[in-house]
Amino acid sequence: PLLHDGVGLYRSRDRGENWEFLNASQRFLYPKDFAVHPDDSNRILVGTCDTSWDHKTGGLYETQNGGGDWKRIGRQGRQTFGGYYHPNRPGWIYMTLTEGAPEAGLWLSRNGGSDWQPFNGLPFSNIQRVVFDRENENAIYVTTFGGSVWHGPAVPQ
Repeated sequence: PLLHDGVGLYRSRDRGENWEFLNASQRFLYPKDFAVHPDDSNRILVGTCDTSWDHKTGGLYETQNGGGDWKRIGRQGRQTFGGYYHPNRPGWIYMTLTEGAPEAGLWLSRNGGSDWQPFNGLPFSNIQRVVFDRENENAIYVTTFGGSVWHGPAVPQ
């Protein structure tokens, strides 16, 4: 049975019979999307939004211990949709922003979230997900809200 512990991220290890609340140590009022590291299921990214104009709690959060502790590793705007680990490049994380991103809607960190580089010049800013091109690790697909799908270089130009 699902015990409702609040808004956030839940995990089931028994096909949905029981659920574990993963962000008890970090309140997420407006989580958007999440991604699990391809080699370590204890590493998880969650994109969140600010709780209000005054409380700038949104951003990209990561746990490295299955939800025990969370750290905000990215914030470039009020509404972070998600973060995505590059499956073939250790330390590479993509962050997407939606709805009124103040600058670029797509960002890349090559050092696990310590520094971020924007993808400037994209024809849209309301970016949701990054999908990796399995035949070309130097390219990505980006889905947008109302702006189609983009296929392009995996690094900012």
